[in-house]
Amino acid sequence: MDGGPSGATTTARTLLVLQQLTNAAHPLSVPEIASATGMATAEVHRVLGELRQFGFAVQDPATGRYRTGHAAVGLGQEARRRDALRTAGTPVIARLAALTGETTTLSARQGYERCYVGQVESMQEIRISVTLGERVSLVVGANGIVILAALPDEDVEQVLRLPRPRLTSSTITDEQVIRERVAVARERGWARSDGERVKHSASIAAAVLDRDGRPAGSLSVAYLAERADDATIAQLAEVVVEAAAEASARLRDLDA
Repeated sequence: MDGGPSGATTTARTLLVLQQLTNAAHPLSVPEIASATGMATAEVHRVLGELRQFGFAVQDPATGRYRTGHAAVGLGQEARRRDALRTAGTPVIARLAALTGETTTLSARQGYERCYVGQVESMQEIRISVTLGERVSLVVGANGIVILAALPDEDVEQVLRLPRPRLTSSTITDEQVIRERVAVARERGWARSDGERVKHSASIAAAVLDRDGRPAGSLSVAYLAERADDATIAQLAEVVVEAAAEASARLRDLDA
């Protein structure tokens, strides 16, 4: 550890300053922040400079005082959106898991990626599971494709300009194929993937939409690919689409 209040690390000192800015009812001066955190004024100046550089703090040129910047506000808004999605989607994926006997997942959109924020694991001896907090490109897997399909064309074009990771030998990275998958998902309201993120696993997903009709995330059923024939896939797709519609309605009610 390096110096600072109680031997705090550089990261801890940065968070202390950001916490003061976030909780303050009015813009703060450097001496006020130093007094509240136990940090030297020179260190507060350094931390504030870094926070300003990345948009987490703004200085009033007239008074020299500081307040939170747009980046900090954006993080708070994203956290609230993710919490709302969890609240709306968790009971839905629980019922979906009970209905299908397979693992169900809930993903939140984060820019041009998605992040697993919930899952209910299957009770079967051999089952699929995901890592909560794992971030995945929107071009990978059924969850990403349905989110991408619910976004405007300009966002799709932006995503396709980004690097396309290959996670397994089955990951689809061809631009034209991805475009075709997006078009199909828009037409039928769901997407399926097979071994794109993890070998031998498959999933069927549908988007969860907010009150503005934009994708807040997606939910899915994840299963061993060998367990589903065409008839089973069709049945799973139907209940997944219904579940996504229910989660979307619950999310809209929370936003009302």
